[in-house]
Amino acid sequence: MTKKTYFSHIDTLLASVEKSMRNLVQGSSGPVSRVCDACLYHLDTGGKRNRARLALHTAHGLGIDDSDAVATACVSELLHNASLIHDDLQDHDEYRRDQKTVWKVFGPEVALCAGDLMISAAYGALATINRKDTIGDCLNLIHQRIKTVIHGQCLDLDSCHDISTSMAEYEVIAIGKSAPLLSLPVELVYCLSGHESWRSKARQTINKFALAYQITDDVGDVEEDLQRDHGSGFAPNAVLVLRNSGYGESAESVAIQRAQSLLSEVNEEINILPGKLDEIFCHYIRSLSDNLMEVRTCLTQ
Repeated sequence: MTKKTYFSHIDTLLASVEKSMRNLVQGSSGPVSRVCDACLYHLDTGGKRNRARLALHTAHGLGIDDSDAVATACVSELLHNASLIHDDLQDHDEYRRDQKTVWKVFGPEVALCAGDLMISAAYGALATINRKDTIGDCLNLIHQRIKTVIHGQCLDLDSCHDISTSMAEYEVIAIGKSAPLLSLPVELVYCLSGHESWRSKARQTINKFALAYQITDDVGDVEEDLQRDHGSGFAPNAVLVLRNSGYGESAESVAIQRAQSLLSEVNEEINILPGKLDEIFCHYIRSLSDNLMEVRTCLTQ
């Protein structure tokens, strides 16, 4: 398969993912309420669908059939988007992807139900997997990753009222919130393809990437996070954590160095993982590295 044919195939599968997610949310029978509209509204705001792409790419690299590849992609994206809806509600964020968030359009109660419906729909997607002997392991894996995200979110909420949060504590929180649903699509495909022994290594590497991503995001959001009202006035941002730890004006540079170091480790480790993950992560690593270089350049001017 040529590169052009491959990307065309992935685009076709992504279209199937979009259609499947909508069908799972709406269902074919039963009452239709505003919660369906809320879910579809959120999905229509876009997103890069990186988790779906990870699932599809890894599945292709390991010979998983298209039907199961689409199912794992749906599981991953539905859970991720459910977490975004709930996260916006908890943080009272009014905009995401330049659109009003679900809770601002439909109200907090419907937003809560919309996130719950997407979680339920993810299990509906899992039920369509052809390799039925793997579903038990997949169910347990999904539970473990959701549990970690919930604990990470609670730690994040607690840290909003604690200006003494250390960088080590920040990293635990950032990984807990960001990494589990990013490693999930890869881990699910490994379950389906008989590569369970690689799950731990893949998770460790993707944890580092997720942390680098969060730090990079924080460097760009310092002023916005400073203005947030979190009771104590403190937002769990890597740069602010470093400032409060005594790094002062060098906090941004230290944060950038940490992110760059993590990306270097990911670049070395990703090559050995099954599923040709290096082929897709090289684009993600390059994009983050470019962002960090731009910020570093601005700091030195």
